[in-house]
Amino acid sequence: MSHFLDKMWEYDKRQHFCYSLAILLLLLFLLSWPVALISTVIIGLLKEIWDHYCGSGFCWYDMAANGLGIMLGMLLALPVMLK
Repeated sequence: MSHFLDKMWEYDKRQHFCYSLAILLLLLFLLSWPVALISTVIIGLLKEIWDHYCGSGFCWYDMAANGLGIMLGMLLALPVMLK
């Protein structure tokens, strides 16, 4: 567990977290929540597929950081979505 937490504090992982959070919150204003959620997951996955072929390689820790950003975004948006 400590290794996972150490990886999550890397600069790259914090970027994945923040960008996923920001993308989700932006899309929630433009689209329904299921479409915004799925779109954000797909964007993160496509970024990792791009990295697999053209960058540093696919990283599950990046995907975990994306997921954490998405979860926080859904929690932040929940009061608005329930109105």
